[in-house]
Amino acid sequence: TGVKLSIFTHHRYHDCASLQPGPIFLTTPDPHHFATRFVASVRHCELLGIGVAKASQQGVTLVLPYSESIVGDPATGIIHSGALTTLMDTALGVAAPLALQNREICPTLDLRIDYMGAAEPGTSVFGEARIYRITDNVIFARGTAFQVDANRPIAYCVATFMRMGKNPGQPGQPL
Repeated sequence: TGVKLSIFTHHRYHDCASLQPGPIFLTTPDPHHFATRFVASVRHCELLGIGVAKASQQGVTLVLPYSESIVGDPATGIIHSGALTTLMDTALGVAAPLALQNREICPTLDLRIDYMGAAEPGTSVFGEARIYRITDNVIFARGTAFQVDANRPIAYCVATFMRMGKNPGQPGQPL
């Protein structure tokens, strides 16, 4: 395809060309590897250059590198809100299965973003996500988008995700 994805890990960028395209393996035990595979499998994340900064069962931090291709207003250099929405939906979407003892596919049911202000042009944006409640059918998540200082958010986000089970569509699995 000619498009390369760099993953931000441990404050260094790594080339993800070695990650083979295909389904996410829900059984991947390492949270960082799972998050990296998840992000790498989503084409629009690849095009935006979104990478994994941190991942654990407690939460996820993704990074959206600043580039001219994600600018919404060329006169100001401000990032398009669609790129920020993708960052936050993906961050919360990765955090959802990571919070479960047995990972499942968890599509987004609802996503709300409250923008506190525009992102500073020329600076990457981080999307931090945490799960705060898990029920039999729904996972509840919240997150923050920020740049240099996590205490100065540019957006807050809340979302819900549907639990579909480990093998949706398989015999004996409810849909």
